Amino acid sequence: AQRAPDDQTLDFLLDDLDVRFGRQLGPVRWGLGGRASYQEDPSRPGFVDADNVREVARPTPYAESFKAKAGRLNVVAHGAHAGFPDFMGERQTDVTAEQDPKNHLPDNIEAAAELSALIFKYGYSDFDRPIWYEPINEPHWTHFREQHLADWHVATVAAFEAAALDTLVGGPCLSVAYFYKNGFNGFNGLKQFIDDTDGRLPFYSFHAYDYFTWEDGELGGRVTSGLPLHGSLDIVAAYGHHEYGRVFPIVLSEHGGYVNRGADAFRDDVIGPRQDVTTEAGWEHEMRRRSLDAFQLVSSVIANTLVFMDHPHTVEKAVPFILPESMAWDPEYYSVMWVPKHFTDMNDWVPTDNQLFYKLFAGVQGQHVVATSDDPDIQVQAFREDSDLWLVLNNLADKPETLRIDLGEITASGTARRFGHTDQLTPTFSEEAVTRLDAFELAGRESVVIHVEELPREPMTTVLETPLYAKTIAARIDPGDVRDFQIDIPDDIDPNAISGASLRLSVQRPHGADPRVHVRVNGIDIEVPLEDAASRYDDGSDDYAACKIVSLDPALLAATNTIEVRFDDDAIGSVGSVVLRVQTPADHSQDRTP
Repeated sequence: AQRAPDDQTLDFLLDDLDVRFGRQLGPVRWGLGGRASYQEDPSRPGFVDADNVREVARPTPYAESFKAKAGRLNVVAHGAHAGFPDFMGERQTDVTAEQDPKNHLPDNIEAAAELSALIFKYGYSDFDRPIWYEPINEPHWTHFREQHLADWHVATVAAFEAAALDTLVGGPCLSVAYFYKNGFNGFNGLKQFIDDTDGRLPFYSFHAYDYFTWEDGELGGRVTSGLPLHGSLDIVAAYGHHEYGRVFPIVLSEHGGYVNRGADAFRDDVIGPRQDVTTEAGWEHEMRRRSLDAFQLVSSVIANTLVFMDHPHTVEKAVPFILPESMAWDPEYYSVMWVPKHFTDMNDWVPTDNQLFYKLFAGVQGQHVVATSDDPDIQVQAFREDSDLWLVLNNLADKPETLRIDLGEITASGTARRFGHTDQLTPTFSEEAVTRLDAFELAGRESVVIHVEELPREPMTTVLETPLYAKTIAARIDPGDVRDFQIDIPDDIDPNAISGASLRLSVQRPHGADPRVHVRVNGIDIEVPLEDAASRYDDGSDDYAACKIVSLDPALLAATNTIEVRFDDDAIGSVGSVVLRVQTPADHSQDRTP
């Protein structure tokens, strides 16, 4: 709210785009105006003067009209590097001390936990107090080798509970989500942290980014959004379920995608070298260059969002890394919604194409409706509220598709918002009427939201979907071998009552290996379509990874189900997780439209 250029812009965000609040960085570092402002307690060396914090800390004042409009701010906060006062000490590793000295942890974790609790209790009101708190943003990977990181988080949970705070504390705010890397060894860091905290944190967290590269006139890189991300979420859930008896809540305080190698060359080669941005022509040229980054970012965020929508039982909060503005620290930062004209004129804020994510999804709400696609490249989600149906489609592949959209007995027409790209990979956005859905054209890497209005107000049957996880995770399959995975249907689910089922198999292969997989369920061969996006999921240096999602005939299922997996070529492969999702009718049909 404080970073919106003006009140009209804030109203535009809240009312027109349905944007809500996402993340806050550094609640302790800047809690009293800066980390140097904290006073050490002379009677408790290494601890903050708690009385001083209580006296000085004040919640941010907000207008009552804004509070009424926004409701409680649904925010996740994470700590900035070097965010705690010097008198609490520094916990460095040999690597951080040499390469990244600011990425240290406080040495006195009890004092750090107490300070966090004090700031959250006295520096916020019930309106803006974050709901989730990660004590540190993206800790250095070497900190995961020591128990200290986990102990700090456990101590912070205890401090918040002692202070009667309703903010949930979790972590470790891992910087990556490619848990499939190197035969799912990429999961080991988060797994170690879960074990070091005994699986007791209120939530576990990580960030999910696509890292694109521009080399030899080609855009490639590591793509986690879409199918691979399903596998990353599933392996966390499977591990928690079988090892700790709970499916861990997951928070992602950042997700997105950007060109992290060759970004300047990408803009130069596709649009042209940078010109003088103080001229009108040079400014327009620079905005076109920036739009290249916007398409990659927004496309990744859309693909991630549709995955999160498919995991409502685990994902509690996911924040797209799209900021209102960044003038205070980098006026040219790539992931903002507005930039000042010529990067200097703060009286003239220019919207960027990053806003298109919110324009695409504006108004989408309602009860989740079962929607499926037999094409692995087409993500689909649907929602209904009263007489409105929202159908969201996203093509993960570069290949265009003609879809037959079947809404059952619904024949009403509607409108379609389209987010796509030009031949130069700059974004496009349009809205058009839709009169037929039996031959719907979806371009490569295009996203569409179809809004159908004035539906018949018929009762809807509630379906319960239950995920069932094979106990074995991160399983290596050698050339020529077959690996069995077993999933039992619990006693409280009647196999004969299952009305729908799907199998989800997350796989990893070395770069260049055959991305196809062969599966048998209870002795029956199952066709597993190969996604057209497979080439995007092979990052060119390490791995191919995807999640194979296949609809199953419920008649195939038994009380105990055996899933056999093999690969055909002479390369090793790995299976991260095997999940069976089964649908059963609820106890009764609703007598009203939800």
